Amino acid sequence: TVDGIGAQEKKLAELKAQFEKDGLFNQEHKKATPLFPSKIGVITSLDSAAMGDFITTLRLHNNYSDVVIIPTIMQGIRSELSIIESIDSACYEDVDVIAIVRGGGSVDDLRVFNNENLCRHVFECDVPIITGIGHQTDQHLINFIADISGMTPTACASILNRPFIDIYHKINHVIEKLPHIILEKQTLIQQKVLFSLELITKHIESIIKEKDNKLRYLSQSLVTSNPLSRLKSGYSITKDVRGNVLRSVSKLKQGDMIVTDLIDGSIESSITEYNHEKKANH
Repeated sequence: TVDGIGAQEKKLAELKAQFEKDGLFNQEHKKATPLFPSKIGVITSLDSAAMGDFITTLRLHNNYSDVVIIPTIMQGIRSELSIIESIDSACYEDVDVIAIVRGGGSVDDLRVFNNENLCRHVFECDVPIITGIGHQTDQHLINFIADISGMTPTACASILNRPFIDIYHKINHVIEKLPHIILEKQTLIQQKVLFSLELITKHIESIIKEKDNKLRYLSQSLVTSNPLSRLKSGYSITKDVRGNVLRSVSKLKQGDMIVTDLIDGSIESSITEYNHEKKANH
């Protein structure tokens, strides 16, 4: 009846006001949903369209999380206790997040999601809860109390997929840039190698030049110190008969035989006279 609907709306408004007063809608009570849950508990009717929509959407981008389906009565007199028991079962399964999903329906079909006991149980649950119930036009108290509300099963799964989608986009972005990054790295390495080779080449050339200059100097010194070189310049070398090079006349006397080496031969001589000049001491 109209009066019955009005009474229900009044009761719902009073319950909503009480929840607001008790702080059940306050943002500070919302629990953070893990970005990459390893296990997701799904509370829904077994083989329902809502379950199919949720799983299909979830698996588009998330094959990482294990999914635990908890068959639940989602409407009618027994639904309140069934959903509460399923929440407890999900917690027992040690899931990281709980998704409560159901498709659209009449006001009576979805009445359980305004149930005070169920709403308070959702609020007190230690595991983050995300809801996907009915359609966007439907508003239920459980959606305001849940840590996240996706409004529909598909939207609920999409919310859980967001971190995975972000990862996929980042990976694809890196993959797209990878050839350019590799080319840049390759070019940089080639430049470093060429620069190093240039430095090594210059160093080797410097060493070779230094050794060549030293060799030239030694060769020139050898040529200069070679007695034969002096002979070519018109000098001669005088020796006694024993082959000792004479450097002074002080040990000579008349009648001694000497040998003088020239560039093209030698001369044997006998000393008949010699002059001995003493150098003044400075």
